Amino acid sequence: MRFKYKLSVVVIVYNTERFLEECLDSLVNQTLSDIEIIVVNDESTDNSLDIIKQYRKLYSNIRIINQKNSGGAVAGNRGLMAAKGEYVTIIDSDDVVVKNAYEKMYKKAKDEEADIVIGRPMQYIDGEKKEISYAKERLVWAKDRIVTDIGSFPEIFYDGFYWNKIYRRDFLIPNECLMPDGMLYADRPMVHKAFLLANKIVIINDVVYLWRRYQNLGGQDSVTQLKFEVKNLLDRFESLEYQFGYFNNLASPSLTETFMKHNIERSLLISQGILEDEEFKEVYIEGMKKILQKIPNVYDNDLGITKNLMVYMILNDLTEEFLNYVAMSPNGPIIVENDKLYWELPYFRDEKVKIPDHLFEIKEFIDRSITITKLSINKTEFNIQLKIPKKYNAQSVSLGIATMKSIYCKKVNHMDDVFDFFETQVLLSTLPNISVSDLYINVLVDYRQIKFKVYKKMINNEVLMDEKQDLTTRQLTVLKNGTVQLVKSGHLIDYNLNSDSIRLRLSPSSIGIKYVYCKAGNRNIYFYYRGDDIYELPYEKFIELGNVYKLYVLEKNNKSLSLRNLGTTTFENTKVNTKFGRVSFYETKNGNLSIVSTTFFSRCWNFIKSNLNK
Repeated sequence: MRFKYKLSVVVIVYNTERFLEECLDSLVNQTLSDIEIIVVNDESTDNSLDIIKQYRKLYSNIRIINQKNSGGAVAGNRGLMAAKGEYVTIIDSDDVVVKNAYEKMYKKAKDEEADIVIGRPMQYIDGEKKEISYAKERLVWAKDRIVTDIGSFPEIFYDGFYWNKIYRRDFLIPNECLMPDGMLYADRPMVHKAFLLANKIVIINDVVYLWRRYQNLGGQDSVTQLKFEVKNLLDRFESLEYQFGYFNNLASPSLTETFMKHNIERSLLISQGILEDEEFKEVYIEGMKKILQKIPNVYDNDLGITKNLMVYMILNDLTEEFLNYVAMSPNGPIIVENDKLYWELPYFRDEKVKIPDHLFEIKEFIDRSITITKLSINKTEFNIQLKIPKKYNAQSVSLGIATMKSIYCKKVNHMDDVFDFFETQVLLSTLPNISVSDLYINVLVDYRQIKFKVYKKMINNEVLMDEKQDLTTRQLTVLKNGTVQLVKSGHLIDYNLNSDSIRLRLSPSSIGIKYVYCKAGNRNIYFYYRGDDIYELPYEKFIELGNVYKLYVLEKNNKSLSLRNLGTTTFENTKVNTKFGRVSFYETKNGNLSIVSTTFFSRCWNFIKSNLNK
């Protein structure tokens, strides 16, 4: 068959006027020639169709398909069936494709005669690119790879997105690798079926796609970002059941079992919803139990102790205990018995619930095998001491800080039969000149180098990080997700919002602060310096409804740092009503500070949207 285009791009559009132009611009400016752009409008009620028509007048390779509102799956399938390209892809109309993405992917597809080419996506949050948050998905795109035996790389099934791939049309359509009509989570059934049937899949590490994520009330919610709605939950389970069905027909029993186990962790990620809604709780536990009962050797996985305990609780109707595990971050000491290590979490040897000991046993070296017994910082140095059970016979331990070469931790003699102790000191003057440094512990066990990020849960409960740290050098801080970081000074220690402006007081920086600014997209708005380390910005100078403004500090060495809360008082998300709407000053889960403005009507609309399916 002779194809009219090298690639057909199907764009699914429903009420995305705010971001549609940016999406379409990224397509019409692709470096690959001979692209067909098929825009499927799913009966948008905003100005999306007008925008599409404007682009159609300017670009002859754009086609418009209008349909009655039927959902993204129907729209995507309709576009694929109409495509005239040798290769095809589907994207969402609020996302962005990297300029040379399709040229790279098409060339790789032709060079390797591949059925599918996969590229690396990134999150796109308030104009900034960030790595995909789920670590196991990132494993798929970690390096260039050619897959001809799907069983040799089952990790590929962590990637269920349709938009970071191109597919050979003569492979995809005859094999009916399409999205199930009416299903919200229809991408994974399509993509995973294609993986099973493909003769060759090529993976490239190049960033090809920017996936827009929303962090504010002014944004619009996508399917994946309404994860705590009951309807969405039911659709997730339906999507899994659909996939289990064709895996049983197309894959080996071992690959099917592996795939099922991969989905346990993904399903546990949304368990927080059971704390917010009684109906969600009932549907979640019933659906999860039904799925878990189908998985052979369900505890033989890489989920770790806590998640396997949650699996046991679901399967054995320990609903109250499961709720407690979801609500808290379970923790406890490590105990040694008969050369075995157990993590003494809640319900360990509880006579009422009788959970088997083996589910608490630490069988492999994990982050909880490390206990930090000392963590401190002063004007000149950073100190850390930790202990590791002798059972693991750790050959060496080192501390990793950002881009520095790992720092050797010397073994300390302790009269202890159970643990080995290690410690090191780091001069602050030797640290790299960057604003935020994650900390890592590198351990050599059985001649394998294992790297762990430092989290609060690894710190002994008796160890308290000094609250009176010197604000002119570096500080230790704990993010909401528990990550422990070394952070440079020059950050928020006090703040005030009134009806006219926001005022910030920052800690003095050893390098010196040049100015403070906030940013939305490519626009920078600068604070006025009022003296005494106080900076002020009137709302009239910058506020636009729905925009998120991230706050930054520019030091005198021209290093730009995200403004973070490292104050002496507890930060609370703050809202104030102004003539420009309600202004919210809030802290993200990563510890960064942002401002957003909303109106009463936009808040009502978001509330209505979030409750439509409840």
